[in-house]
Amino acid sequence: MERAFDSAWRAVVFGAQKTAEAGDWVIEKTQDGAVVAYRSTKKAGNTAQREVTDGAILTKIKTRLATDPSVSSGAIDVDVQNGVVTLKGHVHGPDEAKTAVRLAQQTSGVTRVVSRVTWPGMPTPPAAR
Repeated sequence: MERAFDSAWRAVVFGAQKTAEAGDWVIEKTQDGAVVAYRSTKKAGNTAQREVTDGAILTKIKTRLATDPSVSSGAIDVDVQNGVVTLKGHVHGPDEAKTAVRLAQQTSGVTRVVSRVTWPGMPTPPAAR
């Protein structure tokens, strides 16, 4: 699963594809450059996941980011709405952004992760027509 996620992440972030699958997760790059990871539909309906509150999810993710030495947790803002996690901020590189997304997606109750995390040299999305 981790290898599939890494390959899908690279493909989407660096523009080789707009959508890639990694296990039961789908990773997409939106027109505005955000990277979105979400569980496939059949997994998202899990009752146990819906019972986890946004506050609990937020606390778990912030703790995971703060305790992972490869992530500058203070550089990443976290928001949770109905199990959808949005990460914003500026980090050192794509590996740090990928780790933040992975930590968020591995948190119980999370159904979607939207990464608006940027880094130096990040590919910019094409201009809207």
